Amino acid sequence: MSFFNYSRYYDTVASKMQFHTYVEVGCFEGESIAYLAKALKPRWRQVEIFAVDIFEGITKEIDPIFYSKGQYWKKYEEKLISEKVRKKVTDIKSLSYEGATQFRDRSVDFVFLDGSNAYVDVMRDMEHWWPKISGYGTLAGHDCFAPSVHSAVVEFTSRIGRPFKTHPADSVWEIV
Repeated sequence: MSFFNYSRYYDTVASKMQFHTYVEVGCFEGESIAYLAKALKPRWRQVEIFAVDIFEGITKEIDPIFYSKGQYWKKYEEKLISEKVRKKVTDIKSLSYEGATQFRDRSVDFVFLDGSNAYVDVMRDMEHWWPKISGYGTLAGHDCFAPSVHSAVVEFTSRIGRPFKTHPADSVWEIV
């Protein structure tokens, strides 16, 4: 089962030559991060790609939907290996917002949030990842039509005084 429906958006992001550090938060079975890594393959010497997820140990309290999906770490590994991108993607096994502590402020060019859609989680992720975005970088995420995600994005962008736009065909939001 795949939730990856934003390949066009990732193609656009991969073409941004000024971007060098890419982070995907919430990687599930690896389809989207594998796609991004393949799109970046011509620039592998110039880019770093990170995948942030807890990968294992999901409890019903953390995420009742993914809890029922079973061993997705194994599927994630298999996907990255089959797409020949395993060696390029660096995994950070942590909760989404905790993964941000692995990066210096203003050191990441692109962060894509696709973790929990709960309002409090989306807000916490944005609060932790926004300071990591470089001066020309992008913070974006999936599920822009989920009411909880949309509400969090509206409130957060209002608070930081920045607009956001959506890419409806890909269900993506992006702070501009």
